[in-house]
Amino acid sequence: MKSLPITWNGIPDPTGYLHTLAKSVAAIVCHSPLSDTPILPEDIVTASGFAHRMWIAADLCPSAMSIWDFSGQPAWFGNTGLSCDYISRMWEEGSHEAERRLAAEQQIKSGIDRGVGSAAWDVGGGEWGIIRGYDEEERLYEVLKPDGSMTALPFDNLGNLDIPILSVLTPRAYVPKPADILVRDTVTLAASHLRGEEWSSGNASGLAAYPALIACVESGAFDRTWNLDYYLGTYAALKTHAAAFYDRHRADHPICDALAAIYSTVSDAWNHAYQCKQSDAAADGKRRCITDALHIAHTAEVRALALMETV
Repeated sequence: MKSLPITWNGIPDPTGYLHTLAKSVAAIVCHSPLSDTPILPEDIVTASGFAHRMWIAADLCPSAMSIWDFSGQPAWFGNTGLSCDYISRMWEEGSHEAERRLAAEQQIKSGIDRGVGSAAWDVGGGEWGIIRGYDEEERLYEVLKPDGSMTALPFDNLGNLDIPILSVLTPRAYVPKPADILVRDTVTLAASHLRGEEWSSGNASGLAAYPALIACVESGAFDRTWNLDYYLGTYAALKTHAAAFYDRHRADHPICDALAAIYSTVSDAWNHAYQCKQSDAAADGKRRCITDALHIAHTAEVRALALMETV
C-alpha cells in the first residue's frame, strides 16, 4: 500500500460536523507539499464559499448539504488559489460509469504519487472522505473517513456505495492570491451565497435558511432527532472558520474589521445553539435557547450581507 500520512489533525471542527467536503480539502492541502507557506484551514473553508453556504430541507434531511452543482467544485476551491483536477459521474451519466471510474483511478494515483490525496464522494454514509493511499496489487484504496477511522475501498466500488455518484477532487497546485484580492473575491462569493443564488433543488438557502430552520425547531418535530444536531453542528463549525478568516485578514482589507466582529457574533450564536441542543434542559427550554441564538445569528448575517454588497 502506498499511503500518505493525512489526518484530520489541525482542522478546527468544534462540533465534529464540519462539512466533509470542505474538511477533506482543507486536510489534504494542509498535509501536502503544495506550498512552502502553510495554507490555513479557514482560508480553504471560507474562500471556497463553504463557510457562507446554508441549505435547509423542510424535513431536515442531511442530503440537503450535498445538493448543488458538483461541477462547481474546481472553481470554488480555485477561489482560494488552488487548481484542482476533477472527475465526476452523475445520476444521468450511467453509460460513462466505467470510463469515469478509470479516469478517477488515474487521477487519484497520480495525486498520491505527488504526495496529494483526493477528496471523494462517497466513502460511506453519504459523506466525503479522503483517499490517501492505494494498493495496485489488491486494487484497494485507503480511505480516511469523517469519523477518523480508516477503511479499504475496492477500486471498482468508487462511486458505487450508498449514493452512487462519482465525485473526485484532487488539488494539483497552489498560487497564493494577494491578500486583498483573496478577501474581495471571498466577500463577493459569500454575498452570492447569502442571497441564496446557488441552486439547491428547492431547499431554503442563504439567509432564507434561517426562518426555515427556526420553523423546524419551533415545531418540536426534531427535538429528539440527530438531524437537528447535524444541521446546527455543520453550520456552527463553518461559521467558526468564517470568523477566523475575517479576524486573520483584518490588515488586508478595510471590510474585515467589521466582518470579524459580526462573524464572531455569528459563530458564537451558532455554537451556542448547538450546545443548547446537547443540554439537559426541557424540550421547550431547548427550543427557545436554539431559536434565540439563531435570531441573533440571522440579524448579524443580514448586516454582513449589507456590508459585503458595498465591496
